[in-house]
Amino acid sequence: MNKRLLFAFTFLLLMCVSAPLALAQSGTVAGTVGDSTGAVIAGAQVTIRDVNTAASRSTVTNSQGFYEFLALKPSTYEVTVEAKGFGKAVKRDINVVVGLESRVDVALKLGSVTETIEVKSEVPLIEPDKTNVSYSIESKQIQNLPLQGRQFLDLALLTPGVTAQAPGTQAGGMNVSGMRSQSNNFTLDGISINDPQVNGPLNAFRITDAVQEFNVNTSIATTDFGRSSGAQVSVVTKSGTNTYHGSAFYYGRNEAFDANDWFLNAASKSRNVLRRHQYGGTIGGFVLRDKTFWFLSFEGFHQVNPSPQLSTVPSLAARATVTNPVSLKLLQFIPSPNIAVPLPDGTNWAGTVDQHTYDQTYLFKVDHSLSPNNHLMGRYAMVRGDTLSLQQNPFNGTITNLPGSQSAVIDETYSHGTWLNLFRVGYTRNLTDFGPQDVKINPASIFTDPVTGNPLPGFVDTTKPGGALNGGLPRITFSSSAAVPLANFGLGAGTNMPQGRTTNTYQLVDNVSKTIGTHTLQFGGELRREQTFRFLNGNYRGAISFASWATFAAGVPRNGSLRTGGPDQTFRSWSRLAEYLFVQDSWKVKSNFTLNYGVRYERPGAMVEKNDSGSNFVPGVGMMKLNSNLRIDVNPALQGQAALSLTPVPGVFLPSNG
Repeated sequence: MNKRLLFAFTFLLLMCVSAPLALAQSGTVAGTVGDSTGAVIAGAQVTIRDVNTAASRSTVTNSQGFYEFLALKPSTYEVTVEAKGFGKAVKRDINVVVGLESRVDVALKLGSVTETIEVKSEVPLIEPDKTNVSYSIESKQIQNLPLQGRQFLDLALLTPGVTAQAPGTQAGGMNVSGMRSQSNNFTLDGISINDPQVNGPLNAFRITDAVQEFNVNTSIATTDFGRSSGAQVSVVTKSGTNTYHGSAFYYGRNEAFDANDWFLNAASKSRNVLRRHQYGGTIGGFVLRDKTFWFLSFEGFHQVNPSPQLSTVPSLAARATVTNPVSLKLLQFIPSPNIAVPLPDGTNWAGTVDQHTYDQTYLFKVDHSLSPNNHLMGRYAMVRGDTLSLQQNPFNGTITNLPGSQSAVIDETYSHGTWLNLFRVGYTRNLTDFGPQDVKINPASIFTDPVTGNPLPGFVDTTKPGGALNGGLPRITFSSSAAVPLANFGLGAGTNMPQGRTTNTYQLVDNVSKTIGTHTLQFGGELRREQTFRFLNGNYRGAISFASWATFAAGVPRNGSLRTGGPDQTFRSWSRLAEYLFVQDSWKVKSNFTLNYGVRYERPGAMVEKNDSGSNFVPGVGMMKLNSNLRIDVNPALQGQAALSLTPVPGVFLPSNG
């Protein structure tokens, strides 16, 4: 039996056993029941109740007087303890947070079971059962602390050892204890919200008011965690309760309250527009009291904030020197100076570049109790939007994006005595589609032969199949000279545009836990399918460089590059199957000493291209085509596709997952 079949068989066996744990998205309440002399009481009935939903679970203390409730969702609880010959004890206001264990020891007094002693739970100064280094950000902090842009993950910076990522880092996130920002793992209600392309968080979801709390674990993770070597960031959303509740908010900014930019003022231009509207709310309640609950969240973000820009553009005299027909056509995209007296550095143009961000986030969650021991949860979140931002230069250098993300999860928690099982199915999707704002400009109508008027070879023609996606000005740059100084000047968006991707993540998780005496045994596994459908049509519009304005005026470029082949040739379908198994034991040796140990098997999986249209570098051999024995060679004496050849390499075969 191969490894994959063995893993699948073991995973299915786990799902049929009954009983898991997902401490990453939940908390634990545990303790010891004794009498006033300190002697333990075995067989005591212990019941824990969520005061918001009335959901309850019960267990009995073992021979050591120990009890434990695992996989509790963040909320406020009360614990009731009863034993024959003793009065009933109730501890209230027990706050359960993500990833932590609340210690609730109870001392019963002799008396009738009809007698009740109520004790308000106190927050300990230290957490004796905590074996990791983590920090939980609770709902009150999320609501009360100031947040620029209302991105709740920014509060992770409150965690010791966590710093903001370095400027220019590709994946959004944070650095933890010196680790790369791509080394963190982010989950929402127990399922991945990582972008498998850049390994960063899908943080476009605006769900600040919908977050119950989140936990940042910065220490070496226990074996039920994995995937990444950095922090484990676990986010849990709110649920409905036995009372109807809701909230509404609006935040706004307007340029009427701002001073004008100094350079815009010098150019006799009005102040920059700034219109920010951030609004939304939440509402939740019940369908069936104590049984079925619902929660809904919405947040909209609408911002228009043109960016003030400075540049040194060709003077009117320099513009008059242009004689080349193509260069004359390009003059329409180059503005004339608008600062009467240039600044000392030569700056003679001031203006604004359009920028905006529009998005909406929706979240809906349902919780249902099939029985006191069996609970279901379903949650769906979606964000969609439209952005426009400056990428390269003020002149046709802006790019558009149509982002969108979805996240869905269904999980079932089943408990029976000292067994607990959690089964979870999740799905996450992310869409990114970047392109130049001037995509409707047809290069074939600008770069034409001065004699025939026909389009020059190599330039995109938006009227032909596949051309509409790759329209827009080429990336055109100019070197500055003493005669015509050109600072921060160029045309067209970056050569890495257009590009886009759609990523899908499918997850199947089952975890099991069993309390045996002072041991809590956990074991479980996960199957995770990741897909990336990507295109990168960089350089299709081309890039042209001019040594000076004089060479541009004469139509003599210094160098340039154009990509040959159809625009659909960059589309690739990548996927991988990741899997893990773990076994862990948490042994409470003493009330102040807990020992965790376990083993984890994790197979991250290798990337596979659906049509083997990919390559990989083999040391000592060269660049190999996937699923073949063919090496990709380049003949520098030839141009275009004719320069590429495939050479068989005896004894070497690169599999598609190589």
